[in-house]
Amino acid sequence: MNKELQEHEYLVYSTILLILALFTTSIIFLLLTLIKRYRKIKKNKRRSVYQDFIDSTLFSTLFDQHTPPEVLVRFKHFMATSVLFKKVAIKSIVALHNNYSGNYRTKLENFYVQSGLVYYSLNKIKSHRWADVVEGLRDLSNLKYDPSFDQIETLIRHRNEFVRKEAFQGVIRLRGLGELIKHEDLTWHLDDWVQSNILLTIKSLLLDAPERMETLLSSSNPSMVLMGARLIEHFQYAHQAPALQHALVQAKDQKLKAELNHIILRLNPYPGSAI
Repeated sequence: MNKELQEHEYLVYSTILLILALFTTSIIFLLLTLIKRYRKIKKNKRRSVYQDFIDSTLFSTLFDQHTPPEVLVRFKHFMATSVLFKKVAIKSIVALHNNYSGNYRTKLENFYVQSGLVYYSLNKIKSHRWADVVEGLRDLSNLKYDPSFDQIETLIRHRNEFVRKEAFQGVIRLRGLGELIKHEDLTWHLDDWVQSNILLTIKSLLLDAPERMETLLSSSNPSMVLMGARLIEHFQYAHQAPALQHALVQAKDQKLKAELNHIILRLNPYPGSAI
C-alpha cells in the first residue's frame, strides 16, 4: 500500500514539475517574443528617423550649393555611433545614384567619400564573410570609387564564386569593357546571370564598345566566347560576322554553337548569309 502511495505521490509531483516547466517555458518564450518585437519596433523607429535625416541631407547635397557644415558634423556623428545609420545612408546614396545622372551622380559620389562612408565599404571587402565582401564591392563600384580598383581586381580570383562574380562586374563598372579583354583568359564560368548584369551595366552607364572585342571569340573559355558574341550583337557590329562564323565552326560545346548561330541570324537575318 505504501508503495502504491509513493508511486502516486511521485506521479503527482512529476506532473506538477512538468506543468511548471511548460508554464515557465511559455513565459520565457512570450518574453523573448515581446523583447524581439520591442527591439524590432525600436529599430524601425530609429531607421525612420535616420532615413528622414539622410534624405534631407542628400537632397541638400544634390540641389543646394553646399551641405551646411553643421549638417555634415551631425551626419558624421550618427555614422560614428550607429552601423544601422551607415547601412541606411549607403543604400539611400546608391538608390539616388541609380536614379540620377551627370553632375548629380558626381555629387553623390563625392559625398560618399567626403562623409567617410567609403571607409565602411572598404572595411567590408576585408571581411571574412563573403556576403559583407559582396556588399562592399557593390557599393564601391556602383559609386565609382576608383582608388579601390586594385583591391577589387584581386578578388576576381577569390575562393567564393559570389565574390568573384561581383568583383568581375565591379572592375567593369569602374573601368569599362576593356576589363573584359584584359581578363579574356578567365578560367571560371561566366554564367548567364553575370552576362545579363554586364549587358545591363552597359545600358545604364552607356559604356563604349571595347577595342578588339572580337578577341573574346578566341578565348579558351566558352562562356567568354559567348560574352564576346553577345557584345558584338549588342553593339550591332555586323562586320564581325566572319569572326562569329569562325567561332561557330571552332566551338565544341553544342549549347555555345546554338547560341552563336542565333546571334549570327539576329545580327544578319538575311537567309543567304545565315549558316
